[in-house]
Amino acid sequence: MLHGLSHTLVEQTLKQISEHIFARGKHDTLYVRRRIPAAIRAAYPPKKECVTRSLRTTDLREAKRRATAALALIDAEFQAHREKLDLARSSMYAKRIGKLDDAQLEGIARHWVHQVLTSDEHRRQEGMDDEEFEELGSQLTGQRAELGRMLAQGKSLDVLPALHGFLHLCGLDFDPSHDEAKRACYAFLRAAVRTLDHQLARQRGDMVDTNAVAPESTHPLQAVFPERAPPDRKAPNWERVFETWRDYVENRPKSTMIASQTPWRDLPHFAEGKGVRLPGAVTPELMTEFMGYQQERGLKVKTMNERLRKIKAIYAIAVGKLLLKINPAKDTLGFKENGVKKRRKRRLPFDAQDLKVIFGSEVYTQHRRSRGRSGEATYWIPVMMFYTGARPEEIAGLALKDLRRHPELG
Repeated sequence: MLHGLSHTLVEQTLKQISEHIFARGKHDTLYVRRRIPAAIRAAYPPKKECVTRSLRTTDLREAKRRATAALALIDAEFQAHREKLDLARSSMYAKRIGKLDDAQLEGIARHWVHQVLTSDEHRRQEGMDDEEFEELGSQLTGQRAELGRMLAQGKSLDVLPALHGFLHLCGLDFDPSHDEAKRACYAFLRAAVRTLDHQLARQRGDMVDTNAVAPESTHPLQAVFPERAPPDRKAPNWERVFETWRDYVENRPKSTMIASQTPWRDLPHFAEGKGVRLPGAVTPELMTEFMGYQQERGLKVKTMNERLRKIKAIYAIAVGKLLLKINPAKDTLGFKENGVKKRRKRRLPFDAQDLKVIFGSEVYTQHRRSRGRSGEATYWIPVMMFYTGARPEEIAGLALKDLRRHPELG
């Protein structure tokens, strides 16, 4: 709780200098700040709403130069959290599979090799002392001897727990027959041995390029069940499209952003139920279905049309910024209310009880006036509406020169 409070206090002490750049402290050291997308808020401490990074300068020109790189690093951090959370969600709803064909097994093997070698490369880039280096070498040598012997003896089923655990993390619940298990485990064991050979080559000082020996491949879940795959990391997600619209106008009013968030959050909930997980995959047909869904919920015509207008605007900015190729809502039709019904609803007359409430108020009985800027308007607007039948906005828009004395009625 104190940790979250400290983040709040830090953000309150920042004063904005320009877009994304803030100053803090008696020396006005400059910082960048980026709001954490709601979709990855779980990856950060409670109540932490923004990521703030010091630019280590008080010079605004230098700060703007450094801000580009700092913001890129923050965006990369957000993307890494998105991928970890996507993988975690996949394992929570693992889909059962009993058989994997040769192409799928090969893809899973390539994914394993790439993941392990990438992790190994990062570890070596960070640096190791002599003791850690020797310990890693001994560990790799022992694993290579053990797995090599298993492969030579045909004991591939011994790696089934490891294969099952890896696939579960990828969102697959592997439940094979005995023969299918042997076939899959043999392919996985070969991949594990091949990976260890590459790691040992690095241990000897040989150059092993991860992308050359194990190029990044399709995620196993995407290969087996495309509809359940984590979103393409390069494709913009719902949060990113909304942020692009938000940032297009500097300092958009908070009320405007909240009003647009409502339909923009409603659309992905509906789309995911149709197997669509990204805003770029929404079609005009899906948008029409979405509007029908809004109607089924009993929303008013005005509300539905206003929500559609906001979705169109968000998509339009994304297309204009080349984030998406098409605006699927561009030609989506809203709803029209029956004209007679609309007029009746809008112009229902006041009844006697309504008039008693209005003219029985203290404005008329005690001659009190509003404490705000309206002043005498609180008295005269209802009176003029009563005698003329005009709407409030028509009376309120009148100037003094619009008033005339009738020569006969005085």
